This record gives sequence, C-alpha cells and structure tokens, in this order.
Amino acid sequence: MHAVFLRDHDESSEIARRFVVLRELIAAAAGEGQRVLGAGRGAAGAAPGAGLPRGVTSYYLAVGLGTDPWPVPVLDEMKRRLRAP
Repeated sequence: MHAVFLRDHDESSEIARRFVVLRELIAAAAGEGQRVLGAGRGAAGAAPGAGLPRGVTSYYLAVGLGTDPWPVPVLDEMKRRLRAP
C-alpha cells in the first residue's frame, strides 16, 4: 500500500499536525507515503481540487473492496490523539 497525502499550500499548523499523526498511524501499512499539493490557493481554491476527490475516492474504494465506509477505527484513534495535549 502507498499513502498519498493531498495537502494545501496554505494549510494551518493544526492541519499539518493532523498529517503528522496520520502518518504515524498508518506508517506500518503504508510506508512513508507521498505528499501532493493542491493546485489552488486557500480553502476555496484547494477544496474542489483536493477535498471532494478525497472523500469520493475513499468512499468508493471502501465500497469496491466490500468494506463499510463509515466506521474508521484509524480516524477514531487519530481524533483521540489530537485531543491529547
């Protein structure tokens, strides 16, 4: 497996921290991964190019693999870690 991290040029430090935690959680399965920057600038420019395809791709990949796309234990763990100081 290979992770592709769709990033934004202007992402906040909070979002950058989320990517650090996510990399830690999936490193064993996905290795280092690849960082890809969106084409637009700011939320309005990056969302159509990165946000929507992310969600749609994740959803249909899960469905295609016969997995329920809604419960995501890795995301639950990520949220738990982000709440910690």
